[in-house]
This record gives sequence, C-alpha cells and structure tokens, in this order.
Amino acid sequence: MGDQRTAEAKVAVTVCTPTFNRAALLGRVFESLQAQTARNFEWLVVDDGSTDDTRDRVESWRSEANFPVRYFWKENGGKHTALNIGIAEARGELFVILDSDDVFPPQAVERAWALWNSIPLEQRDAYMGIGGLCAYQQDPTRCVTRPYPLDGLDTTYVEVSTRYGVWGDRVEFFVTELLRRVTPYPVFSGEKFVPEALLWNRLARRYRMRFFNEVLKVVEYREDGLTVLNARVPLPVRNPRGARTYFAEFAGIPHLMPPLRLLRTYASYVRFSLHAKVGLGATLRDAPSRAVCLVMLPIGVGAWLKDRLRYGGR
Repeated sequence: MGDQRTAEAKVAVTVCTPTFNRAALLGRVFESLQAQTARNFEWLVVDDGSTDDTRDRVESWRSEANFPVRYFWKENGGKHTALNIGIAEARGELFVILDSDDVFPPQAVERAWALWNSIPLEQRDAYMGIGGLCAYQQDPTRCVTRPYPLDGLDTTYVEVSTRYGVWGDRVEFFVTELLRRVTPYPVFSGEKFVPEALLWNRLARRYRMRFFNEVLKVVEYREDGLTVLNARVPLPVRNPRGARTYFAEFAGIPHLMPPLRLLRTYASYVRFSLHAKVGLGATLRDAPSRAVCLVMLPIGVGAWLKDRLRYGGR
C-alpha cells in the first residue's frame, strides 16, 4: 500500500474513489473535482489492485490539481476493503464516495458543506450526515432518486427507504469520525463484496440524517459496474457470507422498519445463510429473533432453492 501525502491539515470533505482497472474513467472524476466551486476537500483514491496505469494517471493529476490528491494501492479484495482504507485515512470532517464512473456537479462539495452547516452546531451531534439526490449522466435533469417528501427531511438512513419509500441511488456525506466507530467492513476469504449499507445501518441505530432535494452526484451505470453485474447474478449470491452478515445485522434493528420489511429481511438472512453453507440450526441460533426466523424459514429456504435452479449450485 502506498501513501503520497500532500497536506496534513484537516479538510471539510474527503472524496473517496475506490477503483479497480478504471484508469480510462478516472479522468472524468478528476475533471469534475477540478471544476468544483469549493476547494475545501481532498481526493483520496484507493486502488484495489489495478493492473492498468491508474497509479501513473493519479500521479500526473496530483501535479495539476488545485486540491490535495492522495493515492493508496492495495491487493484486490473488493470495494468494501478499499473503503476500509479510505475511511481510516480520510482527513475530512465529512466522507463521501465518488465511484470511478460517477461525477460531481460543479457546486456539489460547496452545497454539501453548506447543507451540513445549516444544521445548528448544538444539534449536529445527533446526525450522521446529510443526503442528496443523484441524476443520470445521460440526462442530468432526470433524477435517479425519488425526491424526498420534504426538503430537509430528518429521519434515519434506514427509514428514508422503509418509511418514506425513497429508493434508488442516493448520495450521502457521512461524518467521518462516526464511520470510524463502526468500521471495518468484515472480510471473508474468497468473497469480494459486502453491502456498503452495513456501516450506514449500524450508525442508523443511534443517529439521524437530513435529506435534501438537491442533485449532488451524477451517475452512470456501466456494463462492468457493480449495479449491472448484480442484475446478472446477484452479488449477494456470489458473496453469501457478506450478505448473511448484512441481513443478520439489519434484522437486529426492527424498530426502524415496518413488519413486512422485517419479515423479508429474515427470509433473506435464511436464504444467504444457506448459500454460505450455514446449517439451519446455526441459522436459527444466530438470528436476532429465533421466533421470527422460524416463521420465515420456509420462505428463505424456498428463495435459496430458487437461486440454485436459476444460477446453478452457487
């Protein structure tokens, strides 16, 4: 792992880009950051074992950037392992993920920082960050995210979906120090995916977020991206121990979700426990609620069998 440090001072925002063999795309990310109307941020690139010229390109951008650029290389292990490094090394008060196929509108950092500071200082300890909307790169006037029912909505990361029905990609700027309290993402041998929301859900047990109807990120869905790959063979099916961990923890916060969603979560926990080759006895024993798990056992087993028919013996 390499570390080229350009500044020791703390900045307002760490923009973290986990990347793997995406050198050809990173130029757009850099250009969108160069175009920012604010300069109180750093760009932290975590290279998840690329074999292309990612390192050379990032090094060349460091010399022309008008903001700090830092680069870390690690053995390939999946995006969540790159985020473990990014969160540990971040110097920003806020932390945001900007994937290699996404860009920021010119005022994204400035507006995110202003929106965060619109929360009175004496109230800020109750918040894990702020959220905004995403738009499609092909049509930046069209939102990926369903708008929040209220601009400046105060709720939890979980309830914004389960209670208010806001699905689809969102952009969140998290309080870095809070993220450090709930890291690292678990690492499982042979697996390269753990849902990012594992950490966000951990913080949602205690903290709120404030969500704004402003587009703060522009996204693109590429054939080699996680979103498209997940549509072919679901990433949780290929990485079942990470998925099992995610759903086990999610089931442990029943007060943040309606009953139907809770039941579905338990079914998913059973489903991926079986994919992870965890027996039914251990699955019941490890469940946050054995009673609810027992009720959803047939549905979870049925989902697992359906996966095996559809995707083979994964």
